[in-house]
Amino acid sequence: MKKTLMTMTLMTSALAVGFGAVAVAQDAPMKRERGGFDRGHGPFPMMMDKLDLNSDGEITAEEIEAHDAAMFAEMDADGDGVVTGAEMTAHHDAKREEMRRKMEERRQAKMIEHLDQDGDGVISADEFASRPKRGFDMADTNGDGVIDADEIQAAKEKMGKHKRGDWKGKKHSRKWDDRPDEQE
Repeated sequence: MKKTLMTMTLMTSALAVGFGAVAVAQDAPMKRERGGFDRGHGPFPMMMDKLDLNSDGEITAEEIEAHDAAMFAEMDADGDGVVTGAEMTAHHDAKREEMRRKMEERRQAKMIEHLDQDGDGVISADEFASRPKRGFDMADTNGDGVIDADEIQAAKEKMGKHKRGDWKGKKHSRKWDDRPDEQE
């Protein structure tokens, strides 16, 4: 009974997503621009790109069905035609790990792009040593290349304000009390 209920719930959810995507696809033609649907940012273009299996800029009911069948088969780890809670959890965990890995790869690529001065795809010791030292630069308020006792104290006070929430750390985010008095 539980397996049947779970299977029905899963299939109903898949159909709802599928019909919703078909309705959206039928409401307005979606043409690709620069390799993706022109629907702004966020999960919608990525979802649409996944559903447009033949990359023609349109989503058909057959593409939705093929996507749903592939997603179900991916979750049905033992291939018995039903998806258990354990299979859903394992599938979810695997997808989460895949996303984490991809995010880490993007972060590393951005770091290499930012620090790789000669464009060879790796960071040399010299490139690493010449990277900006934001903490040092912030503390060295007079720019003499040395942080003295007064600058250390000022940095501690600034960090204390940050920890208390008096300073938000963003250019445009200040507490109301920090704003100049408009009546002056």
